[in-house]
Amino acid sequence: MSDWMILPPVAALIGWFTNFIAVRMIFRPRRPIGFLGLKIQGLLPKRRHEFAENIASTIEEHLFSAEDVQKAISHPDVKTDILELVRKRIDRFIEEKLIGGNPMIGAFIQGSFAEKMKASLVQEVSGLFDEGAGMIGEGLDQRLDMKKIVAEKIESFDMAKLEGIVLAVAKKELRAIELLGAVLGFIVGVVQLLLLRLLA
Repeated sequence: MSDWMILPPVAALIGWFTNFIAVRMIFRPRRPIGFLGLKIQGLLPKRRHEFAENIASTIEEHLFSAEDVQKAISHPDVKTDILELVRKRIDRFIEEKLIGGNPMIGAFIQGSFAEKMKASLVQEVSGLFDEGAGMIGEGLDQRLDMKKIVAEKIESFDMAKLEGIVLAVAKKELRAIELLGAVLGFIVGVVQLLLLRLLA
């Protein structure tokens, strides 16, 4: 009867070990290995393409798309920043190239006339920006295949590096899964021990 007392610790060890192997088999083995007529390969290496496609679809549909890029380009703050940059470049161009480079032209481009000229140029650029943002957005929508780009990036990602990142981020959770296997194994062992005592 006392020999049966070893059941809970052994069951706990088996439970921990099976979960430990299961966690490692998410990434390993990276290449298919033949074992008893079966081919064994880690979950992610084996289904890498499907994994990449699913993540890419999720990102494109729910997180980030060409439409989001278009909205970012068309944001009023972006337009304000660009127009401010344009104003500075126009000021520099008029001061250095027109007025500074040719005194005769500089005599005509002064005071309110210079300010009106600058305002007209900025207004023209503002209209071009609105038109250009729309064209860029349409072009992105037609030419930027976000799903394909993300899928290719994920597929080209080094599996060893990916494993390191996942293990670093989810280290506590994966350790908890292993310990849960030990706890469940111990409980199963205790139940077996009680059943054996009852039957004996």
